Amino acid sequence: MVEGIGPKLNPDGRPIINATNGLYVDSDSDIRYGDTQRDFVMGLVNTFSYKGVALGLNFDYRKGGIMYSNTSELTNFVGNAWRTTYNDRRPFIVPNSVNEIIDGSGKATYVENTTPIDYANYNAYWYISSNKAYAYGQNIIKRDFLKLREVTLSYALPSKYARVIRADQAMVTFFGRNLWIWTPDDNLFIDPEIANRGNALTSDWLEVGAAPGVRSLGVALKLTF
Repeated sequence: MVEGIGPKLNPDGRPIINATNGLYVDSDSDIRYGDTQRDFVMGLVNTFSYKGVALGLNFDYRKGGIMYSNTSELTNFVGNAWRTTYNDRRPFIVPNSVNEIIDGSGKATYVENTTPIDYANYNAYWYISSNKAYAYGQNIIKRDFLKLREVTLSYALPSKYARVIRADQAMVTFFGRNLWIWTPDDNLFIDPEIANRGNALTSDWLEVGAAPGVRSLGVALKLTF
């Protein structure tokens, strides 16, 4: 289970905003964002053959689970994330937001928020060190993915060529690995498998600036004697 700070909400579920700077007010306690565990895992491995040529495909699909992405946090901080272009990076009021007013008796009332995120606080809006309530939650991403793990194209050479080197069979295979991946719209940052916390349980819910996955291409010669 992933828990953390989030925006404080009024009884109607609208986010409460600091009337001084336009940023979210932190929740009084941690909220539950969801589970790290996947709903299910499935794959498809198949080979199509015709006259000595074989095409192999290996797909892997994993559904469910969430994780915290430090890569998302960093791209928000430097302004590379698509979401930081919101409103053309001009001052804006957080949609559907309110201000909280506490009277002398401690009773809270809520009024429409009119305090914009101005240029001085724009970076703070996206970065977790200055705006934990909102920025933390937006860096929690889905772990779903569909991946084309491997494609192979093989050709079995005619036996007369194999016999030149006294082999019973010779097969040439061209292969590609990690060629393509699909992820949900909220994850434009990382391959969810590329967690960099080793085999620890933290790998299920956290990546900290992991390096991009590597695509590999190659050729192999298999000889049978």
